[in-house]
Amino acid sequence: MRKPKVQQRTERRISAALRLVMVAVLLLAQIALVIVLSDLLKQRMALAYTVLQLLAGVVAMRIWSRPGATSYKMGWIILVLFVPVVWLFYKLFKLKPVNQLGTIIFAFIFLAYTIGEVLAGYYWIPHFDKVCHALSGTFTGILGIIMYYVLKPGRRMERGDFAACTVFMLCFAMAIAGMWEIGEFTISLVTDLDPQWVEGTGVTDTMTDMIACLIGALALIPSLTIFYKKNRADVIMGAVESFCELNLNGGK
Repeated sequence: MRKPKVQQRTERRISAALRLVMVAVLLLAQIALVIVLSDLLKQRMALAYTVLQLLAGVVAMRIWSRPGATSYKMGWIILVLFVPVVWLFYKLFKLKPVNQLGTIIFAFIFLAYTIGEVLAGYYWIPHFDKVCHALSGTFTGILGIIMYYVLKPGRRMERGDFAACTVFMLCFAMAIAGMWEIGEFTISLVTDLDPQWVEGTGVTDTMTDMIACLIGALALIPSLTIFYKKNRADVIMGAVESFCELNLNGGK
């Protein structure tokens, strides 16, 4: 006997909620592991990174070999491989990890890939795609602030940087958004995929993605205003300030 449709929908929602809780717990455990390893294994970072990279590679191959949708598998593979990539980035550029910034990075990856791709959030959460594009603008804007001080002579954070840093941050975020759309356009040229939904929306999807990214970047302006005008750091600027102090100002 087939179950009533209402009961089927309820069971699907419960199943999705349980999967979401499970993934959230696993991600929190992963973040905690990164923090612990960063603190306890500073003297053995090369060995720890090598082991983690090998394990991540094995797990990624195992995920890819299993049956299932490619988008589902790619979401898990990206999440699994992300920690080694971050560690490799820090190691190659001889940077000191900042836990606050790492948490922001993991939160963005969790929303964009784990919920969006693995749990199909892009399909069953209305406008979730645009929310993630807006958050990508915020995320790349944070990277733009850091890049501003990487390029700035002297690399010191000063109150007079507000205007120049804000303009640079916005331009950096929009440049990354433009490169992303160019990448999707290239994929559509060399494959039969349509990541920009041109067939159904024309240029509307691409433009709304860019606008959402701009909105996300603009959302950083209050944090910048508080930091430069009132000399107070919220969560976002606190992470940026910690990174700059550890890696751009000799750890002072």
